[in-house]
Amino acid sequence: MTVVHIVSRIGDGEDLFIGIDNYAAGRTAAYYMTNMQKARCGSFVALCHSSAYQVHKQRINGFSDYLADHPNPAHTFALVMFGMDERERSAALFSATTSKRPRMPRLTSAAELANFDVAVMALVIFFVPDPAKGVAEMARVVRPGGEVAAYVWDIIGGKGAAAPIESETRAMDLTPPRPPSFEASRIEAVRELWSDAGLDAIETREIVVQRTFNDFDDFWTTTLLIPTLGPTFAVMPPKDAKLLKTRVRARLPTDAAGRITYEARANAVKGRMPE
Repeated sequence: MTVVHIVSRIGDGEDLFIGIDNYAAGRTAAYYMTNMQKARCGSFVALCHSSAYQVHKQRINGFSDYLADHPNPAHTFALVMFGMDERERSAALFSATTSKRPRMPRLTSAAELANFDVAVMALVIFFVPDPAKGVAEMARVVRPGGEVAAYVWDIIGGKGAAAPIESETRAMDLTPPRPPSFEASRIEAVRELWSDAGLDAIETREIVVQRTFNDFDDFWTTTLLIPTLGPTFAVMPPKDAKLLKTRVRARLPTDAAGRITYEARANAVKGRMPE
């Protein structure tokens, strides 16, 4: 079964700071899945929470539109399932779908295979308590000659998704919250992790991105959804919380329409499993 994971839930809040363009995420998933399954015939199915959320509709629309724009008689988009993020419900839906569609590949544990072409960890490695173990597990399930890759916000370099808030928090002599393995966000650190995992042909690069927010409130509300940041701000004394918000507002310039464009940087790494 081909699985493409574009947007990931990493906390209890909505991860708007990750899924910036959900329509593009859906098209990207379709691009990878159709190309990875180019030599095979069969049906695509999608599992979502529900149809109640606009973000889910946008991803499905992007996926469907890509297939319509790049038609292949061997591929059909057969079904959208709504699992409501419930494990048992989702499992039952998958079971019923695969039994009705025998041409779909069977579900197989990664531990049985060790022949994936690519393993990718997106914006997650600094949340993993033991990053070395996480990288080793990705390397374990990749075939010889396959690639292991990751990218992570450059927190230590001051270019993460929440850098403006973190910088002003430090300026107030407060300690901003950080993920458990924030040291793994350094480009030197990820290169060392990949090397220690026995990967070769290791390459690293910086990825600079920009996002435009409608106004300061849009920036503030969205950024506080980061799991390590929102809870800290929620228990901050009201006087400090008000001051922090004022300082961050003054730090971020706006255009004539009041929009804020913020630049962030991620450190990326990839390596090859020796043959």
